[in-house]
This record gives sequence, C-alpha cells and structure tokens, in this order.
Amino acid sequence: MDNINVRTPRNPANMDVHVKKEENTHVMKLHPAEVKLVQVIRAIEFGEIEGLKIEDGLPAYYKGARKTCKLA
Repeated sequence: MDNINVRTPRNPANMDVHVKKEENTHVMKLHPAEVKLVQVIRAIEFGEIEGLKIEDGLPAYYKGARKTCKLA
C-alpha cells in the first residue's frame, strides 16, 4: 500500500499530496474539489460520507456526511 501524506498549507487551493512508492517520490497538486473533500473528511473525523459522486475523476458532490463518536 502507498504511503500518502497530505499537508495543509496556508492556501488550501495549493495543497500537495506526496506519494512515496518504494524509493520514488511523486508530488501531485490537488484540485480545489479534492481539497474540499479532504477538509470535509478531516472535519467529521469519524463517520460516513453518503452518496459521494465522482465526475471526470474529481469529487463532484455528496448527499451528506454523518459524524459518529467512538465510545471505547
């Protein structure tokens, strides 16, 4: 499995994702829609994203996000 590290810069539109495959390192710029999805994921911490739709390889919209709480 790939090691993925997402860094949040001051300007989230320029978020970089560093993917380390064996000895090679690749840097990919994230589209603003991808940045928004990462922000939603970080905001809910634990939960589900319902009805995530992908168009042209990018997250387009989702029906809703539910946050759940860990009890143990």
